[in-house]
Amino acid sequence: PARYYSREFMEKEWKFLWPRVWLLAGVTSDIPEAGDYTVFNHGHESFVIVRQEDGGIRAFYNACPHRANPIALNERGSVAKFTCAFHAWRFCIDGKLDCITDEHSFEPKLVEHRPGLTEVRCDQVGGVIFVLLFIVFLLGPLLAFGIWGVTSLWVIYRVIRGYLLFKESKPIPG
Repeated sequence: PARYYSREFMEKEWKFLWPRVWLLAGVTSDIPEAGDYTVFNHGHESFVIVRQEDGGIRAFYNACPHRANPIALNERGSVAKFTCAFHAWRFCIDGKLDCITDEHSFEPKLVEHRPGLTEVRCDQVGGVIFVLLFIVFLLGPLLAFGIWGVTSLWVIYRVIRGYLLFKESKPIPG
């Protein structure tokens, strides 16, 4: 079927599906210690998923807020802080801005709000990490798996996907 190779279908999925569903982004065993990170690329988007000091996991767009350069250049690693290679802005593993190199050389209005990394909704279930780009559903995967189970989630996914695709389709003549 054309949906497997159609550019138009792919664009509809990017607009109506992928930003609104939980995406499997990694496994917790890849980031066991604070500062350990893994990069998850999905189409044209890139995310850095990092283990926090308190043992939690957070996800951010893998982009410096200044010039959108990647802050994590390797697929996996461990850092005390992320550093953008463009102007050497440094960010803590919780996404907060730590330091702007040569801050005096920047327009004050550009940096006065102390821009940090842009966070993405992140949750984990059974050692699997999920990210959600656009918060439409209020239930995280942990709650959803607990209440409905995997089979029901698959059915819900198929219904939502079908609805979104149907909404964009045109009636068949004849």
